[in-house]
Amino acid sequence: MRATAGLAIAVVLAVVAGAVLSGSGTAPGTFDYYVLSLSWSPEYCATSGGNAPNGDLQCRGAKKYGFVLHGLWPQYAKGGWPTTCSTTRAVPPEVIDRVLPIMPSRALPQHEWDKHGTCSGKDVGAYFDDAARADPSRLPGGQSGPAGRRPRRGL
Repeated sequence: MRATAGLAIAVVLAVVAGAVLSGSGTAPGTFDYYVLSLSWSPEYCATSGGNAPNGDLQCRGAKKYGFVLHGLWPQYAKGGWPTTCSTTRAVPPEVIDRVLPIMPSRALPQHEWDKHGTCSGKDVGAYFDDAARADPSRLPGGQSGPAGRRPRRGL
């Protein structure tokens, strides 16, 4: 799959969360399903986003990326989503290292945890384990890192 200049490609897939209850508040774990948000790395790198300091690994490194994980977002069935549900702590470096093959930015995992992961009702390791199971290399034309290298499972 090739990116066309000026065309941003974003893929959003719904992944139903098994035993999650519906709700309208922002209590962690109170949502209906996840949205798996992917980005097409070649297009990101062709835009000004690729010039950002945190774009070094994704855009100027030796590895060439296809689809990459942008985030795993809790959603409500009736529309909307919870956000920033609790006070957060830093994502441990070993978690960031583990998701780099599918989320090639050291800053993005912390942002996604603060905004979306804290609403999952899970601890930081379990949240990113769920994200890793939704590996973008399994998609047609998708690759995560060189030769579709997949992240290590579990912490």
